[in-house]
Amino acid sequence: FNVPLLTGIPDVTSMFAAKQIITVDGDNGLVYQGEVATLVDEDESTSGRCGQRYHRLLTEALTFITPLELINPAGENFTPEGCRSMHDIIRFTHEKGLQTMFSAGRPGTGIGSIRLRANIPLDVYLFDVGDGLVQQAEHQKQVGLAEVNSTPFRALWRGLSHPNVQWKQKPYDWDAFDKIELSGGVAPAKDSFAFASYAVLGMDYLHFNIRFGYHFAIIDALCGDRAPDNHCMLRFAGGGGDFDHRALRIDFLGQVLEQLEFTVERKGDLLEARLFGRNKESMTEKLDLLGRLFGATKLMDMVLENSQMVDQCVQDFFRGRYSFSQEG
Repeated sequence: FNVPLLTGIPDVTSMFAAKQIITVDGDNGLVYQGEVATLVDEDESTSGRCGQRYHRLLTEALTFITPLELINPAGENFTPEGCRSMHDIIRFTHEKGLQTMFSAGRPGTGIGSIRLRANIPLDVYLFDVGDGLVQQAEHQKQVGLAEVNSTPFRALWRGLSHPNVQWKQKPYDWDAFDKIELSGGVAPAKDSFAFASYAVLGMDYLHFNIRFGYHFAIIDALCGDRAPDNHCMLRFAGGGGDFDHRALRIDFLGQVLEQLEFTVERKGDLLEARLFGRNKESMTEKLDLLGRLFGATKLMDMVLENSQMVDQCVQDFFRGRYSFSQEG
């Protein structure tokens, strides 16, 4: 960006007074008192050329970084050879890493993922990366909620299993099933881990890939004793309704999350939200409400009709209503 920068200067904050004018010569590593006109003029004469060169190089680099071709994990091009950008490589390794993590065992232990014995009809496989489960649970094939130590997981699950969240039917990843069927592949059984939700657990950490219906959510949360380190980031996409109905649900999610003090970005039927720097008590409260929100919206794209209905549902949510569809 053609901005001069010097680093590593001891006691630099004590050298200058507020509003003092200085001139920084980044090329030669010098700082002058006052304005040095010759340096300023020289900088202005070259800034345009530097800017053009920077943007040209950036544009060339981005063609190998940002495009995403590997969208469907069941597609024929979802291979190492199919990667055409850094984005493709990250997408491929993330998907294959998750599949390996939850299907193969941890090296040298023979222990893989552990299924959660849940109190709601949601298939969840757990992978402990550090005190996320009680020690005696490590050699079991299934565990109950009492054996989960992870603070953010317990908070989120408390919301998902709230008494006012209705679970009338078992959510199933029909979108992934349909794509595999349409591509000519043989889809796994409905109770297979391939269509389940996965949670990576630590005592203070959670990375949760939630699949139900036709949509997909990712939550990444740290909920420890140091408030500056704590965060909650989430992504929500997809749905069984048409684009307009999916967009209405995204609007509902966005409005609720903004009232919960998340920073929200909407891109069509995709939503991303972030919350940073809250203490442990505040973060667990937000995760509880986030669980209720996910439970309330699992079929909401099939019932929302207009923005007025969205506004009313937002008000109802904060009054304690967590079910908006007769199908649950």
